Amino acid sequence: AAQLGAARNWIAAASHWRHASALAEDDSSRSHGARELAARERARAAAKIAADDFDRAAADYDRMHDSLSLARALEGAAQAAALAANAEHAGPVAR
Repeated sequence: AAQLGAARNWIAAASHWRHASALAEDDSSRSHGARELAARERARAAAKIAADDFDRAAADYDRMHDSLSLARALEGAAQAAALAANAEHAGPVAR
């Protein structure tokens, strides 16, 4: 549960950074001076890094979710097998 919570937080942070970088790019693109062009390039680079981080975080979250789902399915199968084994050992009266 803690890993899933951490992943959700990391994804949210990456998403917010992506949005903030996009806003910075929009603001810096309104001007055409050399300093503003450099700021736009930095914002574009930051946005790409944030987007890549977001994509990796989303993939990590999907893998963790798939692993958790598999673990739950295996746990359920193990419990069903244990109940079936107990029923076999108890004999026809318990059924």
